[in-house]
Amino acid sequence: MGYKARVAGFRKREREEEETVDLGDEVVLLYETARAIKVEIDGDEKWIPKSLLRDGSTVQDQAPRWGAKGTLVVPLWFAKKEELVE
Repeated sequence: MGYKARVAGFRKREREEEETVDLGDEVVLLYETARAIKVEIDGDEKWIPKSLLRDGSTVQDQAPRWGAKGTLVVPLWFAKKEELVE
């Protein structure tokens, strides 16, 4: 097993154990790039890296329907860092 395979396996286990937060189903999709989505959450605009979208997120599936609403699930540490939760 190569180094990349070991790292990928570790990251997969780490992701399975991390706490996530569901920011609700009223998250509005504003824009999308190859690596991130821009959303509106409670009137605030935020860029969310696609690598941090977790199972249950649906807002990214709305592209290119800008203004469409969906669910956003991200790691708890990221939500705290971005002041999306207390």
